[in-house]
Amino acid sequence: MAIPGELYLDHPVRPVAAGDVVVAEGERSGTLFVVGSGEFEVTRQGSTIATITEPGSVIGEGSVLLDTPHGATVTAAPVATWACSTRS
Repeated sequence: MAIPGELYLDHPVRPVAAGDVVVAEGERSGTLFVVGSGEFEVTRQGSTIATITEPGSVIGEGSVLLDTPHGATVTAAPVATWACSTRS
């Protein structure tokens, strides 16, 4: 699922370094992330299950909406950005 850019432009856009963990499997962040650019690797129990490259793609929505731990770890690949919205 991708969100059109105009819907998340009001949120802070932050650069993320290669190797930075955006969300960690089994943890709760309470934050919804939207891909601005770059590539993000999704792993579960140490195995890569997906790569996210589409701007506007959402990361962490299941955890935020269901108030459950993240089901996978998402790690930034080289030169990526994201916008975030924290559950209040």
